[in-house]
Amino acid sequence: MKAALANVRPAPISQLLICPVIDSTATAETGWATTKYVPWLTPGRMSWYQNLYFPRPEDKARWDASPCFAPRDVLARSPRTWLAVAEVDLLTPEGLAYAAQLRDAGVEVETEVYKGATHSVLVLAGVHQISRKLVHDACAVLARGFGSTYDPAAAPILSQQE
Repeated sequence: MKAALANVRPAPISQLLICPVIDSTATAETGWATTKYVPWLTPGRMSWYQNLYFPRPEDKARWDASPCFAPRDVLARSPRTWLAVAEVDLLTPEGLAYAAQLRDAGVEVETEVYKGATHSVLVLAGVHQISRKLVHDACAVLARGFGSTYDPAAAPILSQQE
């Protein structure tokens, strides 16, 4: 969003958001209430990350730390967005809500929910098929954004189980 506001050239043509943190003010009682018992990224772990990244609590509510608080006119300047969420992730509700916010602001948004995946989905591409699918999907979206094509068969992800 900051690049769009700064009118940088060339302007961003798209953005890929994978399991994004959208609300840095969220807690187990607020934004994570429905997903607080998911594995891997727990409220305790996420709060620890937040406090490391934002030593001043008031910074968590700034829209550049929590894009969900951006004014509508700022959201509207976002480029076409591909947003991937893991179904079993602490951050899934805020990711889906942000996709809706962007759509409401007139941004073209494609949302993909990776069924059964946890927040660790990207680091497991050599282990789980759903993780490989996410990597290949992201590559295909990038290729499309640059007017190209992507062939997953030409870029195999090797299994770590062999």
